Order: sequence, then C-alpha cells, then structure tokens
Amino acid sequence: MCRSWTFIYKKLVTGGLETFILRLCAFVSEHNVKCKIITNELSATMLEQLSECGTYVCKIKKWNFKNISKNIETGDIVIVFSIPIFAFLKEKFLYNKIILYCVHPYHLTLQDRKNNHTTKLKRIVFRYLIRTGNETGNIIYMDRTIRNAVFEFYGMENKEQGIVFHLPFEDTDLRKEWKDGENFLILTVCRADFPFKSYVIGLIDAVKRLKMEGYNIKLNIVSYGKDIRQIKERIYGQDFIQLIGEIEYDKLAQIYLNADINVGMGSTVIEASKYGIPSIQAKVNSPECGTCGFFHENPEGYGEYEIHEDGKAVYEQLKFVLDRGKKYLSEIGKRSRKIFEEEYIINGYYKKIEAHEIKGQKIIDSLLHRMIYSLYFIK
Repeated sequence: MCRSWTFIYKKLVTGGLETFILRLCAFVSEHNVKCKIITNELSATMLEQLSECGTYVCKIKKWNFKNISKNIETGDIVIVFSIPIFAFLKEKFLYNKIILYCVHPYHLTLQDRKNNHTTKLKRIVFRYLIRTGNETGNIIYMDRTIRNAVFEFYGMENKEQGIVFHLPFEDTDLRKEWKDGENFLILTVCRADFPFKSYVIGLIDAVKRLKMEGYNIKLNIVSYGKDIRQIKERIYGQDFIQLIGEIEYDKLAQIYLNADINVGMGSTVIEASKYGIPSIQAKVNSPECGTCGFFHENPEGYGEYEIHEDGKAVYEQLKFVLDRGKKYLSEIGKRSRKIFEEEYIINGYYKKIEAHEIKGQKIIDSLLHRMIYSLYFIK
C-alpha cells in the first residue's frame, strides 16, 4: 500500500475537476489511506470540504517544481493534470506511480493557447512526452473521445495504447421521483468560464424561446466565476430563470433531484445520471449551445470540443423531450442510470489505480529532448 494519494493542482475552486479530486480524496480517506493536496490557491469552500474528509492541504506560496517536489514522498501515488509537472516528477521520482490524468484534450495539445513560436515548440516536446508516457503507462485518459483527439492532433497511431479510466463518482440510493404535472424544471451546473462553457448563453436563449412558445418551463443555473456577469445580464427580468451561486458539493444532490432534465458537459452529466436524470450534452466552446446528443445515446459525448454540423441545437433537443412528457424523461433517465452503474462507480476506479502498473523508466532519453526539457521544465 502506498504512503498516500497526492493530487497536484494549482488552483482549486468548485468545478468539475475539483469535485473529482474531492470525491476521490473522500473515498481514499475512508479506506484508511492518507490523502494530500498540493496547491497554490483554493477557495474557502474547497478548503472546508477537503478538511472535513480528512485530506491534508499543502498550500505552496511560490509555485515551482522544486517546492512541489519537497512535499512528495517515495511511494506516493501522485495524480497530476499538466504535462510540465508530470515530466518533472516522472524524472525525479522514477519509482513512484506518477499519473497524468487527462480530462480535456487541450491540456495536452495547448489548442487553447496563442499559436506562437513558444507554443509550437512546446507541442513538439509534448508529442514526445505523450508518446513515451503512453508507452510507460503514466498517462490515463478520462474517455476515448479525449484520447482519440490527442492521438489525432499529434498524428500518433495505435490509439488503443492510450489507457482509459472513466471519471469516478460515489454511488447513492437517491433517485429522481417523477411526478405528473405540466411544469418542467431544466438544470445546468457550470463554471462561468467563457468561451469554454459558453453553452449556457445559448441555453438561456433557447429556454426564453420555448417559454414564449407556451411551454411551462423553468431553468435553474448553478454557476459562479469570472464571466458570471454575462449570465446575470442575459437572465435579467426573467422570473422563470434562477441563478444559484457556488454551493458545497453535498448540497447539489437535492438540486439535481428537483430537475427533470439536465443540460451540461463534463462531470455534471455523470452526476445527473447517478440520480436517474437524463442529460442533453452541450458542446465545448459553443455559445449557441450546440449539442452532441443525449447521454444515454452517446455516453462519451459529455466532453466533445469540436462543433459538428450534424449536432442539433439545444432548442430542438429540449422541444423533443418536452413534447414527449415526463414519462419519456423517466425512461431515458433509467437508461442513463444503468450506464452510470456499469461505467462510473468510484470503487472500480480506486481499484484500477491501485493495481495499475507503470514502467519504471525515464521518459527523457535523448540529449536533444534533455536540453529542451531543461529549458521548459527545470525551475
């Protein structure tokens, strides 16, 4: 058994990746394994929740590789989310289980960065590190969509070499209780981070349009963050739309259970399916709120980042389910729950990480790559 599970993430607020870390910390602690977070900044809400589940929080004022490595012990399982930290720790702690868990292709392809000479050079290094990291078993992908996007971007073959462990969630006995009635409650839970999660703008417009057409609907938005003002301006004067700010993770359950359908991306889609609530999956970087279908039809469509011409707008998808009523929603909610049971329960993820074998070999094995590595990753 390892000394501890250690997560390294620079800024912890309440979001999909952060709640993944929180869930896993709570689960690991319940199994009498030490759990630690190394961070530079975190919200008061996250600090409180991590402390409650027995996680040690190590807050580093000066965020650099040297200070990070001081807080890692031989034998720790270390889970990181960025290439630079992964590359440094893999070299320094050769026989630790260092895992780069990729939850979005941009984390490995830098497509969200300005396409300048520095970015292009980093991509050359990243391609090498990703290829060797796949070979050693250090890189694990959240789903096949993300893995395939990374492999395609770098022109790498043999996609099956990329290991996939689906995002883990705690199970619950709570289930959506469906009641007859004309009122429909739509839910979305997202960080106000545009354009990445700008789908909420298109969702608001779609709900307004459906309301004008006579549908008896309401929309709850759980959101916070740097672009929250845009949401507030969009919903001003609309009494059928409620904005709920940042809340503790364990208080989200009742908000999900009150909803009839969820619209979202990432972990919120899985959260909804846990309670037997169907989801329409929104596309990344899609202010018009394009979709990639329903979760029960496309279980790995909750993180697609390209806009496909055949993707239906959220207005069409909502109209489709509203016209069929709550009986139809309950049926597809049951299908969503079944997928959750088969793929996303946390105990399976924990066991897979514990049993996962990694090759103890250096990933920087040539003079050229060693020189580039030294320029970018040694600080």
